[in-house]
Amino acid sequence: MLVYPSSQLSDIQEVIAGYTAKNCFLLYDKNTLQHCDKVIRTQFSHLNDAKRIVIPAGEQYKSLDQSIKIWDTLVAGNANRNSVLINIGGGVITDIGGFCASNFKRGIDFINIPTSLLGMVDASIGGKNGVNFRNIKNQIGTFSKPKCVYLNTDFLETLPRNELHSGLSEMIKHVLLFDPNALELILKRSTISEWISEEGILKSINYKLNIVEKDYHDNGQRQSLNFGHTIGHAIESLSHTTKKPLLHGEAILLGMMEELKLSENRFNTPVKIRAVLKAVKKVFFPILDFKYRFEKLIPYLNQDKKNASGIGFSLLEDVAKPKLKVMISIEELQNELA
Repeated sequence: MLVYPSSQLSDIQEVIAGYTAKNCFLLYDKNTLQHCDKVIRTQFSHLNDAKRIVIPAGEQYKSLDQSIKIWDTLVAGNANRNSVLINIGGGVITDIGGFCASNFKRGIDFINIPTSLLGMVDASIGGKNGVNFRNIKNQIGTFSKPKCVYLNTDFLETLPRNELHSGLSEMIKHVLLFDPNALELILKRSTISEWISEEGILKSINYKLNIVEKDYHDNGQRQSLNFGHTIGHAIESLSHTTKKPLLHGEAILLGMMEELKLSENRFNTPVKIRAVLKAVKKVFFPILDFKYRFEKLIPYLNQDKKNASGIGFSLLEDVAKPKLKVMISIEELQNELA
């Protein structure tokens, strides 16, 4: 998968210029239209007359209803098999945009231009696209790679602090999974600016892409990237039934901490890893406090895509030593986490 940093702007301009303007469709949410469209118009004059599709901002709009609206606009704009959908936004936009493109006319090209840290290091790369269904994360989706990804870290300047920190959780996950010196590195980087350099973001992207290339369809090694996500997605889904929904990275940080408890019980995982995440939470997520009863998570855990003879987990034996396809019963989880 080609990832073009802003230093290679001319290369991504050439890719986009390969599509006729009438075949280019730009997908935004209301926030990215306001903050990013001017930059897109400046850097890609070829797109000034392209059709813009705008959906509301928020995880709750990563839905089939919004997908239908996107497809309706593509039909109305006479999109064809030679068209391209350019997704400009965070994880919601790149997820739903990739999903709509990969299904429309059995698949048209799409390009991701992530504007959030989470989108840059996770959602826009790897080829997983999807929408939520019945309040359950990513229940309907596809595997389809973007034509390319354009990385412009200037977009991060438009983000509120909590959105930046949400993306940080996925970067920390990558470090824990793949860097033997993870704990020292995490403790050393005590400010967000130490994480979000273009070099640091590209390194996080490469961590993910290297394993995706080995296991594109998520049958083996790629499942390590699900660390923190079984419980994290359940917490996130539950939070969206409340008045204070969590951001994805907030839920994943909580999920990693809970799943480290499971890892400690099963594999004698060093407790210092969870202690480091507690320190991360104190510095970057000081007011994160989502209280819930374990029983409330059960409906979401039961729908997890990794389930087989129990609830499926990717845990951590130690730094850079993931344990895959760990099946744990609801009863065991209740005893250990409730």
